Amino acid sequence: FTNLVQYQFEPCLGDTCNKLTSDHNAGPDLEKEARKWSTRVAKETRSIRDYYRQMTVVQSIKTGDRVS
Repeated sequence: FTNLVQYQFEPCLGDTCNKLTSDHNAGPDLEKEARKWSTRVAKETRSIRDYYRQMTVVQSIKTGDRVS
């Protein structure tokens, strides 16, 4: 990941936690969790893109269009 996006923490209504910090040596754990979820998002995005391509091919075969 080369383009890092910075987000501001936005607590939910009624949330008792109002900020996110890396106190008490929690930084490595937060980084590990962020990597885990960003990897999952990347995999899901890739799956969606692949399924969309497959769906496009199947639909074009169904309608008799040429597939490139």
